[in-house]
Amino acid sequence: MRALVTEAARRDYQGLIVTCKPVGAGTPCDGKIASRVGDTLVVQCLTAEGKDLATMLTQGGILCGQPVQAGATYKPC
Repeated sequence: MRALVTEAARRDYQGLIVTCKPVGAGTPCDGKIASRVGDTLVVQCLTAEGKDLATMLTQGGILCGQPVQAGATYKPC
């Protein structure tokens, strides 16, 4: 499954320029989602047009929003 998701993301988004910030450092996600999940730092990545990459990935069906981690911020499966 991971290989399929990786291939889909590369096909649709490779070459896209994004700027990423850690959650808690002035992102629209501050206060909505945790800044860490286990040992993993959570970041929000925006395109040059200001579109949220995670929103694009969840709306495209490549990833699922996890209500436990992000509340209703992103589309769940």
